[in-house]
Amino acid sequence: MSRPVIRFRAPRAKVIRPWAALVVLVLLVGCGRGGPVDEAEPSGPGGVVLIAIDGVRWDRLGFNGATEPATPALDALAAESARFDLAFAQSSDATASSASLLTGLYPTTHGVVGADSALSAEVTTLAEALREAGFATAAFVETATGADATGLDQGFDTFQVAEAAGEAAVTWIRANSRVPFLAVISGWAPPAFDIIAVERYAGEAPVGFAERLGETLLEPGAAVLTDEDQAYLARAYEARIAMLDERLGAFMDAFHDMGLDRNTTLVVTATCGRDLGDHEAGEAGVYATTTRVPLLM
Repeated sequence: MSRPVIRFRAPRAKVIRPWAALVVLVLLVGCGRGGPVDEAEPSGPGGVVLIAIDGVRWDRLGFNGATEPATPALDALAAESARFDLAFAQSSDATASSASLLTGLYPTTHGVVGADSALSAEVTTLAEALREAGFATAAFVETATGADATGLDQGFDTFQVAEAAGEAAVTWIRANSRVPFLAVISGWAPPAFDIIAVERYAGEAPVGFAERLGETLLEPGAAVLTDEDQAYLARAYEARIAMLDERLGAFMDAFHDMGLDRNTTLVVTATCGRDLGDHEAGEAGVYATTTRVPLLM
């Protein structure tokens, strides 16, 4: 069998579905990278950490050539990871894409295709498979995902909906790291228009922006956003990415402190991208802007 850790780069890159990498992930469980003797000793056998972030475009990250915003934590992780340059989510909908990550199936097969659908009872999830193998399993998702209502809690011993998903995951891992474990962090991104985060990075919104945005979202075909609005949308998105990078940096500090870099497989990807005015306002079509995502292992 060929080595599973490969750096894919265009133009010779292969197209990788993020869920397919999870097959490789299971093969790598327990196969830590090793490291200098002065690093923290791992406290147990290690396991798998999957971070699946909502709404992260591949081309808005420093390690893929973006200059704004700075993403030092993601760039540092990319430098020591296998990096897949052509990874595509299976849906522009975060919940449907999450179901594909956890099952290895297309949305039309696992059944999560819309807001009112749920995971088929016949489907086996990654959490169920690893729990059967003796792993402790936990998922920490942000409130907006609604993952528990769609059956994505299937196979998890702990399934917690919380805004501070990364912090909750660290607490759980510390308490369960003496057995093999699977920890999933899903959603895990600040709201796109968190006032404090956005104003710190993007400044104040144009007068009347909120009203025009609401009208555009209610009527996707209505072209009511101004050029100034579109520029602010881009800056607001950059603020979101910058804050996400801070969260990931804090998580990686804890990851290293626990010695998990020596015995645990870490996967960072996104459930979907984000269209930033590249296509008709309010649309969530299956474009590269909404489906091409980062994938680091």
